[in-house]
Amino acid sequence: MKKSICGQVGVCVAIVVWAGAQPGFAQDAWDTIGRDRDRELQIDRRTILQSDGSTKVAWGRIVLSPTEAEKEGYASIKALNRFDCFNRSFYTVKRVYLDASNMVLRDESVIDQRPILAARNSVDERMWREVCQPPGSGNLQDIAAEAGRVAAVASGAAAAAPTLPPPPAPPPAPAVSPPAAAITAPAAAAPIAVLAPARAPTPPVTPTALATAVPRPASPATASPVAPTPPIDASARNRERSNVNLAASRAATQARVRAATAGFERDHGASDARWQFLGASGPEHWGRMRPEWSVCTDGERQSPIDLVDGLDVELEPVAFDYGPTRFRVLDTGQALVVQVGDDLAASVRGQRYTLVHMQFHHPVFERIDGERFDMSVQLHHRSAAGRVLIVMVPMLASGEASKAVQAIWNNLPLEQGAAFQSDAVLDVAAMLPAKSSHYLYMGSLSNPPCTENITWVVMRSPLKISGEQLRLFARMYPMSARPPQPLNDRRVLRSH
Repeated sequence: MKKSICGQVGVCVAIVVWAGAQPGFAQDAWDTIGRDRDRELQIDRRTILQSDGSTKVAWGRIVLSPTEAEKEGYASIKALNRFDCFNRSFYTVKRVYLDASNMVLRDESVIDQRPILAARNSVDERMWREVCQPPGSGNLQDIAAEAGRVAAVASGAAAAAPTLPPPPAPPPAPAVSPPAAAITAPAAAAPIAVLAPARAPTPPVTPTALATAVPRPASPATASPVAPTPPIDASARNRERSNVNLAASRAATQARVRAATAGFERDHGASDARWQFLGASGPEHWGRMRPEWSVCTDGERQSPIDLVDGLDVELEPVAFDYGPTRFRVLDTGQALVVQVGDDLAASVRGQRYTLVHMQFHHPVFERIDGERFDMSVQLHHRSAAGRVLIVMVPMLASGEASKAVQAIWNNLPLEQGAAFQSDAVLDVAAMLPAKSSHYLYMGSLSNPPCTENITWVVMRSPLKISGEQLRLFARMYPMSARPPQPLNDRRVLRSH
């Protein structure tokens, strides 16, 4: 089976292998940040541009070894990506396939926009860090003080600004091998929108670069005598640093809310109001609404499915590493989405998946052990290799209220298309049923673009909620679920 290089994880951030062996590339423009036997991941730092808020754009590439190039039909791929520096995510805007002579074979813009989480310890995180350069906790104070000093120089108060040593340069990044699972077909990559024409590249602004704006002291031959500088009040300096940090934190939080709202609107179709769960733009029409959504109609592994039978086996219980987290609620107009922190995860068959967000749906059309339930919550996860896991928990109105569900209902945004960042804490573990028995099968997203090759875990026991909690959600979303899809030749496993 033919192997391809671009994948959902964003290795399409443009990875390249054997760059030195390929004629026509500007060798001094590309820096290697990871490699394996057949590929080399590189970035052109000259192309890093601030876009808006907390986002940046940059070009990366992959160059293939001669052997791999012969298999794939191209020698390298370049890709333009947009990075969300606050939310640790990105998406691909454009890909360019080239031959060994650096001639363009194919140039494609990625249409749909679906942000991809840069999972920890992955090649995606390496690229994200190279572009965003988030400061470590050890030098935040130095950077804040440096920014304050430069601002003072710009306002004519350079003499009064404390002189601090520049922060140490980061160590060179070690070679990283892209995970084999991340190398999947370009068609499976997360869909993205076309980027506006790029501006001329400008170097990224860093504290070190800012420091060059400080006037150099005059040489001894020309320096005029000056009065001795009075000692610096340490407490005043600490207060100044704290004020700088507080202002930076507030600005970053506002940028994060704006960027995350836009990302989830793209991720869940809020920016494309044409698709719905009912009527002329309902599920039976999704596959004809966009060419890239044709899998919604033609796919062989679509979700959800009826789960009335299965192969009874001894499945390991899903290992949930859930706990309290801050959260944010987004009403897309088509679904209610809850974004959580990035330190929660679930492990299935030895593979760890990071929890990204939750989606609520009403009603539940598919049967689970022959029974239909009132609602469901889908917990969407992504592995370091870019594979997606959805854990579906049915919900049953039984007169017993769920504190976790009520915490979400209490923090609903005030209108569709809006988001609300809560100060409360959500215990995600409380969203799980007491029993661990479940179904396991391969399926798809249950809304456009209906991407397949997704692992589904469906819990057999429901989460109990109150009738009032059900009625509240049903008033907002009387219909937000897809009907069951054909099983076809899929194997469904069921634990006891």
